[in-house]
Amino acid sequence: MHSFTAMAQDYDKIFREVLKDIFPAVARKVLGIPEGQYKPLPVDLQYTSEREADQLWEVTPTTGEPFVLHCEFQSTNDKQMLARMLLYYGFLYYQKKLPVHQYVLYVGRDKPQMDHQLQVRSLIFSYRLVDLKTFPLPDLSPVGSQRRGTAGHPGRLPGRVRGVGCRKDNC
Repeated sequence: MHSFTAMAQDYDKIFREVLKDIFPAVARKVLGIPEGQYKPLPVDLQYTSEREADQLWEVTPTTGEPFVLHCEFQSTNDKQMLARMLLYYGFLYYQKKLPVHQYVLYVGRDKPQMDHQLQVRSLIFSYRLVDLKTFPLPDLSPVGSQRRGTAGHPGRLPGRVRGVGCRKDNC
């Protein structure tokens, strides 16, 4: 006797086989997809990716709902960053079932030029791209620390965040 899951998988296989040859007609008539050339793609969507996020936190604010905070540090303009962040978002949402707040913190020498928004039909996705060179360094010292800083700002370092590989005269 088959389990419910096994029976459901059997039905999936039957539907796939029956619809394989007539699916373009079904797509046009049932889904409203336009006439054109239909090329079948492999149905096996296995994708092995062992990625390690730079910073990943589950945040429960004192007010509001919990969320996943995901930050990546980037020192170069990566043409694949939008796709990478979308994959991270999908994996994180699948695992945690929480909203995901994503940031790329750019520390490179050049101006950040990575795509950070995608809108395709009903999919709208974005992450926040932050150029750290444009921000004064905040006081990140632990409470009670006696770190010296700039005049009038104890614990604050002078200047702005510099890009990786930058010298005082070229950033």
